[in-house]
Amino acid sequence: MASVSSSISKKYGPDLLALAKQIGVDPRDTRLMLLVEDMSRHESMPSRWVAKYEPAQKRWAYTHTPTGEVTYLHPCIDYYRGALFMDTGGYRQLLKNMEARPPTDDEISRMNQYYGIHEDEDMYIQEVGQLACATPLPEGWVEFEDKATGNIMYRDNRTAVELDEHPLDSYFRELRDRRRRELA
Repeated sequence: MASVSSSISKKYGPDLLALAKQIGVDPRDTRLMLLVEDMSRHESMPSRWVAKYEPAQKRWAYTHTPTGEVTYLHPCIDYYRGALFMDTGGYRQLLKNMEARPPTDDEISRMNQYYGIHEDEDMYIQEVGQLACATPLPEGWVEFEDKATGNIMYRDNRTAVELDEHPLDSYFRELRDRRRRELA
């Protein structure tokens, strides 16, 4: 009988397994592997980025063509981590948050302004701001006020990483851009 790892590598090549590792997806979860497959598509890359799998190192290299900058994490890694969070319970919590306290029109308008979404854009795109108003924090993250500046900050208590924007802001920016491309 074949081992679990050999049956996984027969189903998914080493290139997809390397991507699954980047965002922490168990390759046995075929539903979440659809997200990994999306990561591997050329269309998932921002413009002027190219991706190449390096079999000897079992990793992906991403090159920003204008600068020659190379990174080993997908340029949209924050989007995919956000998508993974949303797909594994975050979206369900978001819907509960919206039901418990729907965002006001003013809150949605301010959020759309924050994300650069205009009032004359399609409602499908404007919905991004509405969703962002009710999005939960990923596990381990807390919101706090920076005592020195008075600004809202976010901290991942597991890693001590601090951000001056919600940890899912990159996810919502990319979601906005994908919806715009979808409607173009």
